[in-house]
Amino acid sequence: DLISMGANIFIADPHRVIVTGPTKLRAEKLFCKDIRAGISIILAALVARGTSVIENVEVVERGYEKIVERFQGLGAEIRRKESLNG
Repeated sequence: DLISMGANIFIADPHRVIVTGPTKLRAEKLFCKDIRAGISIILAALVARGTSVIENVEVVERGYEKIVERFQGLGAEIRRKESLNG
């Protein structure tokens, strides 16, 4: 997901990646696969140019109570959009 946002990442092997920066990230439609990856893409989306949409953010919210409100309290432009399914 970070690569699709413009990050310069090279996967060296299953245990190592090489990240070259700084790089200007761009907004993307993203999907949280797990809590650690999810918080990483939320942070990346906050610094990316444009508006990102992050799906399946519930996996992050299970581990970080009131994550949206906490980021808003720090001045982040972030909001929760209710699912079309419910």
